[in-house]
Amino acid sequence: MFFPFSSLALAHTISLLGWIYVRGLMLKKYSSIIKNGLVFIISVTVLTLGFYQNEWRAAGKKWFYDWKDYQQFMLVGRLVETRQNGVLSHSGFIGIGDGDNWLDANADLVQHQMDVYLNSGAFEKFSAYDTEPAFYSIIFGLIDELTDFSPGLNLKIFRAISSFLTATALALFIVWVGIEFNLFAAGLTLLFSMVSEWLALAGGSMYWNLWVYYLPFLCVLFYLLRVSHSGKYSFGKLFLIVYVSVFVTGLFRGFLFITTTLIMLTVPLVYYALRDKWSWPIFAKRMFQIGISAMISTFSALMILILQITLEKNSFGAALAHIQDSLLKRSVGNPDQFGGILAESLRASTLDVLMTYLQGRAINLNSVFSVRVSWFEITYLSIFAFFAISSILFFLKGYLIGRSTKHNQSLALIFATWFSALAPLSWLIMFKAHSYIHTQMNFMLWQMPFALFGFAMCGFVLSNLFQATSSNEKMA
Repeated sequence: MFFPFSSLALAHTISLLGWIYVRGLMLKKYSSIIKNGLVFIISVTVLTLGFYQNEWRAAGKKWFYDWKDYQQFMLVGRLVETRQNGVLSHSGFIGIGDGDNWLDANADLVQHQMDVYLNSGAFEKFSAYDTEPAFYSIIFGLIDELTDFSPGLNLKIFRAISSFLTATALALFIVWVGIEFNLFAAGLTLLFSMVSEWLALAGGSMYWNLWVYYLPFLCVLFYLLRVSHSGKYSFGKLFLIVYVSVFVTGLFRGFLFITTTLIMLTVPLVYYALRDKWSWPIFAKRMFQIGISAMISTFSALMILILQITLEKNSFGAALAHIQDSLLKRSVGNPDQFGGILAESLRASTLDVLMTYLQGRAINLNSVFSVRVSWFEITYLSIFAFFAISSILFFLKGYLIGRSTKHNQSLALIFATWFSALAPLSWLIMFKAHSYIHTQMNFMLWQMPFALFGFAMCGFVLSNLFQATSSNEKMA
């Protein structure tokens, strides 16, 4: 394994960090900094281990590695193409070697990409997947070219980079939960992140680079955290933060899950608007400002993709037609203009697609604990129910006992959590055809960021059930 870690070594590390924290409490001036630092280090460590080597068995062992191998075969094909013809050949697109269409790739052709790369071989031809800019392939290709490491070691390095960056992104959110709420809420969010099957699968994928989907969301989240503490809001800074982060996301992942990404970055705005009691005009103004920046950034990334496709197809008109076709066949295209599974997906019922994703498995405790118990497979529908019960408990406590001293924070978190469900739902509904076909990957949408917010909300609400009320104030 690339990471020389074990569960025992991790336990010793956590014990040492605990001792540091206790010592830090003696220096109250630095206790919050030390606490946040420890939460970050622990979260990054345990999540990196989970994403890279399935340390917590969140996914079945064979499923964990088979899923990654299939998802990354076009990136591996791109690495071979880069080695043969340079990082900018075929506009830097990922693709498949010695095949005509990635859709027709069978197990043998998928394995062929890996065999050729690991044996430093060459392709006779290369077919580009010209639907996303895939700048990550350019970065990995440059690393591959500039190092003297073996191909096998480079693949481990690329997976380690992706695992670490995704772990860092989620750790930052967990730190925010600890800052804004409490350690119990942060701990429950971390626990879910460790046992989430879809985070384990995608978190360490060098193709998915899952961290980049969270980048705009995290940038806005921490900027508004700073604004909440300082009271200093700058439209210019927020515009630049949103523009750059959305542009980077577009360069890496193109427009896959774009509606989810754009709604995600508005969730912090909803939370802080309620928490800090913004007026409606201020909320509307800031939402509009974020929206304008995000749209301009998305258009900029689209121009890059159009340029890449134009260079690949030697025709600007063909590039526009390709983008239009890609959009229609994933969303609202006419089924009669397509055949096979594409036509079937466009005719599929939106409700049936949603039920597929609600009834899908979110957590596989059978894999975690190496047992076979039917109710140990927790669905997203069950998670929805858990979140709903926690929300109801909050309102019941306020009505029957009285509001807690952190009532406004709890209320803001609950509303932000349910608002965040719009992020995954937007793609599942608007791009229903894509979701109908790609049930091997679109479950990860629920973690962007609805499930993460939901477990933070549950942790905070449950811990507050036993807190003192604010002068026994009733929610009449």
